[in-house]
Amino acid sequence: LPALAPLTFGIYLIHPALLDLLERNAPAAGQGAAAFWRLPLLASAVFLLSAALSWCLRQHPLTRRFI
Repeated sequence: LPALAPLTFGIYLIHPALLDLLERNAPAAGQGAAAFWRLPLLASAVFLLSAALSWCLRQHPLTRRFI
């Protein structure tokens, strides 16, 4: 977890954009049992993608100061 500390602000900034993209492009979810596993899976996917994108932006000299 200490390795994620420098990325927290970037994750915070990026995750709404990813949620919006997933909401617009993901197929409609089913009801019932599908909703039980969909939320944790979606939260994990958005967190991992946000962290990866934040890490990539942190590696580039032009965007490092923003993340």
